[in-house]
Amino acid sequence: MASLAPQTKWLRAVASGGVSGVDRQERLDGVTENVLRGYVVAQEGPFKSEGRGEFDRKGLEAIVRLMNREPNGLKSRFAHPTLSEDGIGKFLGRARNARLMGDRVRADLHLDPTSFNTPSGDLGGYVMRLAESDPAAFASSLVLKAKEIFRLDERGRRRRGDDGEELPPLWYATELHASDVVDTGDAVDSFLVGDRLPDQAVRIGSRVLDQQFPNADRQTIKARLDAWIEKYLTGRFGAQDAMGRDDLRRRRQRLRRLRLHQFQTAQAVREEAERPRFLPYVVSGEIPFWSYAAVDDGQELLVPGAFRRALQIGLPTRVLLNHNPKLTVSRWRQGLEVWADQRALQFEFPPFDNVAGRQLIADLQAGRLSGVSFNGREWDRRPRSRGVFHIRECDLLELSIVNRPCYRQSRVWLRRVPRQTAAA
Repeated sequence: MASLAPQTKWLRAVASGGVSGVDRQERLDGVTENVLRGYVVAQEGPFKSEGRGEFDRKGLEAIVRLMNREPNGLKSRFAHPTLSEDGIGKFLGRARNARLMGDRVRADLHLDPTSFNTPSGDLGGYVMRLAESDPAAFASSLVLKAKEIFRLDERGRRRRGDDGEELPPLWYATELHASDVVDTGDAVDSFLVGDRLPDQAVRIGSRVLDQQFPNADRQTIKARLDAWIEKYLTGRFGAQDAMGRDDLRRRRQRLRRLRLHQFQTAQAVREEAERPRFLPYVVSGEIPFWSYAAVDDGQELLVPGAFRRALQIGLPTRVLLNHNPKLTVSRWRQGLEVWADQRALQFEFPPFDNVAGRQLIADLQAGRLSGVSFNGREWDRRPRSRGVFHIRECDLLELSIVNRPCYRQSRVWLRRVPRQTAAA
């Protein structure tokens, strides 16, 4: 019989057929030995999953040989391990005395004493009672490593059966991992992996999703996977019909809305993370109008209303320490309040809880800072007399707490407040 190169895979083969008997026998040492006699491990014929594989008599003989090669017997668990648990608390016992009886491999399951007191309860007792009350409900699942042999014709093509379908490959066990007790199911489960434990492909996929979407919610992950599946299926099988395209369009619209929601949520989270913390102080100050400042070409005089336009449009003013852009102690919309009346330009802010803010507090308390300066483009600067200029309109991009202010009549002062009030 022609064959293709064998391929090695893990699989789960589920077989059912009841047990020959339940044996509770007390040994001479007083220990009761609980055995399920003659339960079905594997059976000849194709698996229930159509086209997946098939055991022939040679394959069954290989299973018997490998089972009897285990010195203590083949381990058995209550159901297969899942993604969330590895089966450590589900151990039942060991399958021994494998034999080929007709078209089935049968063995005896010797229940371990620990199976009657596990973290999941009395699993051993449950299996024994189930086998006694309803043997037909009993099933086993053989976890093995096998190679596939494809049956080929003289032209090297896969043989077909009487129904015209390709014959499934023959499976020959090379390693046995466990013979687990399960409910009912297909002859072969679809969870296959290369060289490790069953469910490895699913475990790998789960880890990839965990790494790709560490903080995403259920809706986000589902939308992303749906979009990827649609793209994959379109690339593999071509575009869907009109109804399918409408479904895809609606999904894309939902995905766009979801992305917009994600962006807005991320922006809100980012703004919350960037929201500064404040020191338990409030810094206040003022620059009186009709006060002079010495400049290169003479003197400047601030006129009332000079900052009216700047305050109306809300320029992004910030407060610095000695005009150093690296020492920002407050910002517009982050605690800084600026206003003006006919007497002076006034401001108030809680300092940021950073290096610059703590330095500002220390300098004010030590008397090293005495006034305020400002920076901004002068839109209306008119000469009034020799060497004297009136500033009638000016932007306000920066206020700076300094030790030598240009406007000597400016002043700044500090008061302490409760921390909760400062943060508000």
